[in-house]
Amino acid sequence: MTDQNLQTTLVLAEHQRQLFTFMQTPDKPESWQLFKPRGELSLPATGNDCWQKALDEITDFHNRSSGLAACSVFVLSDRLGLFAQSELLEPLQQAQAQQCQLIRLSWLAERSGTLPPASADADWLQQYILPELVSVPEAEAQVDSISDQELSEELQNAQVQLKDLQQRIKQLTNSEQQLKQQLQEKEQALQVTQGDMEALKRRSDALVSGELTMMQLTTLLPALYKNFWSSISPSDLALLAGTTEVPQIRSPVHEPTDAVIQTLKKRIQVLHSSQKEELRQLCRQLPRQFTVRPEMQFFFEDEACV
Repeated sequence: MTDQNLQTTLVLAEHQRQLFTFMQTPDKPESWQLFKPRGELSLPATGNDCWQKALDEITDFHNRSSGLAACSVFVLSDRLGLFAQSELLEPLQQAQAQQCQLIRLSWLAERSGTLPPASADADWLQQYILPELVSVPEAEAQVDSISDQELSEELQNAQVQLKDLQQRIKQLTNSEQQLKQQLQEKEQALQVTQGDMEALKRRSDALVSGELTMMQLTTLLPALYKNFWSSISPSDLALLAGTTEVPQIRSPVHEPTDAVIQTLKKRIQVLHSSQKEELRQLCRQLPRQFTVRPEMQFFFEDEACV
């Protein structure tokens, strides 16, 4: 490795989901000090902000306006693509770190002839791993180095990817809003359609079981009685029916044929019970001079108006 006596060396070691920080200063080049961010032996490496916290603590400790520009920084991890991730890339750039290397921790463990312990162990790192950083020639080290310029480029690439992702999310959000609006419009249209269907149903029910219309009365009464229009005027019929709708009857009025009477008889037979009762009540109010047709006697059976 390069001569470490002229500058401070920092090591960030990601080990068993913990982040350990070590420091080697020019006045003590042979010893590694465990740096304790916020008084802790290590920081959980599960959060995206662990690197930021560690680097902030180190920068504050050095109290340098130039940050870590004069320091050599080693990151020990088995995640070789870590430099391309914003969780480490951005904190390094903010700390102004210019000399950064990422070295595989498992490779250093293999060189030391030891196996990584099952749990996080700062002593193992300090006793076996950190000495390898001094003894290994730089040409042989399995490193993922990055310069300040490359760091900036990587950050720019990450920012571009982030911007593209944000734009994609915005497009998806707009599409979602449009789909929601379309769904709302279709639901409103469905409600209108359902309202129209209910109105049609009510009209249909009214035609089947509701009050008889004047058109029905002017058709059915002449079928029930002989010479109906010669015994009552259209205006009197409207008064008896309780409506201001006076039927328009052309004169002279001819009697219906037998075939028509049979057709109207069937139409009377299929009337709703409430409509039949309404028709009988109107018949009771008619003057007595009306003569019931023989074919229609069935309609007045057990009725007092015959």
